[in-house]
Amino acid sequence: MISYVTRFIDLSDKNFFIVPRPQEDELLSSWLVRIALAHDTMPWSFYNMHFPEYKNIIFSRDIDVWAPKVFLQKLVWKSGYSYEPIYNLTLKSYIGTLLPQFNPSGCNKYFSYIKIRGRSNKLYGQRYCPECLQADEVLYFRKKWRLKAIQKCEIHNLELANKCLKCGEPISLYKFTREGNGFTKCWSCNSYL
Repeated sequence: MISYVTRFIDLSDKNFFIVPRPQEDELLSSWLVRIALAHDTMPWSFYNMHFPEYKNIIFSRDIDVWAPKVFLQKLVWKSGYSYEPIYNLTLKSYIGTLLPQFNPSGCNKYFSYIKIRGRSNKLYGQRYCPECLQADEVLYFRKKWRLKAIQKCEIHNLELANKCLKCGEPISLYKFTREGNGFTKCWSCNSYL
């Protein structure tokens, strides 16, 4: 396992060694981060090594919206999962049900926006239910939490949070670490979400 990579290693022709099962209604970004953390590697470094053709791009965009088909096909090969379950992790999977059309490179009126600049999320688009994260056996972020129409958790009847409740930083999934117990602690101030 690699913790802190000091140089670039090309792993583009290697499969993932550990592949956590995608959870029901999980976001692609959440699953990608869980895979990297399972390998004890920072998500940004992990995907730069496995997808050098997308170096510094995967988490510099809203991957849940943008994920191109060729990227998803390579994820199929690397993970061993079929295309459909991986595609269903994207917000594109709402096309035909919730969305009549889809803009992969811009704003979509049904989703809360994430805008990444300089490896930091500048908008408060990633939302979550603190109680769900506390109760989950497997911690993950749900697709439905990105839907603008959903403001409260349907299970706990709590308003969805969109930032660390202590320091106010927006949630940036790719900044979570294993030392922070995955998605339980804020990447910025280390307080429990």
